Amino acid sequence: MQENAPASGGGTTTGAAAPPLPPVSTPTRPASFPSCTTSPGSPELEVSVLRRELLMEKHKNSHLEGELVKLRKSAVEISQQVEAEEECLINRTQQVEAKEESLFNRMMKRLMELKKEKEDLALEVEREEELLTNTLQKKLNQLRQEKVDLENQLEREQEYVVNKLRKQLAQVTADKERMAMEVEREEEFLTNKLVKKLDQLKEEKAAVEEQLAQERGEVKAVTAEKGELEILFEQGAKALLSKLQEAVERAHDRPEQSTLSQARELESMAAQAKELANAATTSRERRKQQL
Repeated sequence: MQENAPASGGGTTTGAAAPPLPPVSTPTRPASFPSCTTSPGSPELEVSVLRRELLMEKHKNSHLEGELVKLRKSAVEISQQVEAEEECLINRTQQVEAKEESLFNRMMKRLMELKKEKEDLALEVEREEELLTNTLQKKLNQLRQEKVDLENQLEREQEYVVNKLRKQLAQVTADKERMAMEVEREEEFLTNKLVKKLDQLKEEKAAVEEQLAQERGEVKAVTAEKGELEILFEQGAKALLSKLQEAVERAHDRPEQSTLSQARELESMAAQAKELANAATTSRERRKQQL
């Protein structure tokens, strides 16, 4: 708390600056009296000068007294203001101290509460850590036991699988050998069968070739006979056509001797000639296609 000390000149100083004093006015010099028509060095002149100086001093003193009264009033007002400000400052200081003390008490109380909460939290964390450690230890022991059990079970399953696979491998090997023997017998049987079939096919081929040669000879003979027949057909057709033409010419030359039977005979001969000609043409085309 700051203490206030009195200042020189009848006033006290505070933390706040005092208001400035009013300026001292300089007294005006009274107007000079008219000079007397006295000779210098005379007593009247000196008395008049002294009187004039006395009046000036009185006027100056009265003016200074007025200024002094004003200054005293200002000093009293300033002193009152300073006292009021000091009292206000003291009250504010007391309020600040009360607030600081209250804030300090609240902070100490809050600090004690936080300290107690910290201690409680530390105890709770310690208990939680202990509980968590025990839980984790139990879980770890359980996992280790489960790991051992799983390893034993896995070992048993592997042994079982290995034995089963060995049995299956032995069975598969036996089946493979048996199937190989069956395949070998089947191949031997099929080979013998195919050899027999091949021999039979060779014999059939020889017989077919022999038969084919005979048929070719027969075809050649038939072709020769067919050519001769075609030649005969052509010759007969030509002869028939010539006869038909002669008969037609005779019929035209002797219309009175032509009868219905001759006309029919001519038509029959013409039809036979056409059939022979068509048969010969068809036979010739087929022979060309065969060749």
